[in-house]
Amino acid sequence: MNTTTSSDAIDSTSRSTRSRRAKPIAIAVARTALGLFLIANAPVGTLIPVPPSGGAGDAIIAALWQSPFIMVMAKLVELSVGVSLLSNRYVPLALTLFAPVLLNIVGFQAFYVRGFLPVGLLMLTITLSLAWHHRAAYRSLFVAKSV
Repeated sequence: MNTTTSSDAIDSTSRSTRSRRAKPIAIAVARTALGLFLIANAPVGTLIPVPPSGGAGDAIIAALWQSPFIMVMAKLVELSVGVSLLSNRYVPLALTLFAPVLLNIVGFQAFYVRGFLPVGLLMLTITLSLAWHHRAAYRSLFVAKSV
């Protein structure tokens, strides 16, 4: 016996409609939060001193900043990815460019600055959720071509 009433059907329809509307809002909030964080973090080391990480971590950061290329490129990637995420333009490309930088951020935090690891893991979670949302753009990267 079917005991579903019309009000139950309306409730389930409105729940699914709310769910569909909430997903793009959540993605937009995540994209904006990550973009703002990356833009705010880009001057760290250039205009703002790097917080001390202690011992070997400080030595690694100092060596990377002595390089004329590596940290400048990483900060430019962070800045450009942040701008791309905030403008909602080329988001899949921006996430692809940010992946190696994020991997190094999380790795450095895991081995040298454990106190900041939750921030890196949050950035990783947001990045993976955005990549999952744009997964259709990445399909062509995983297609094996015959030789």
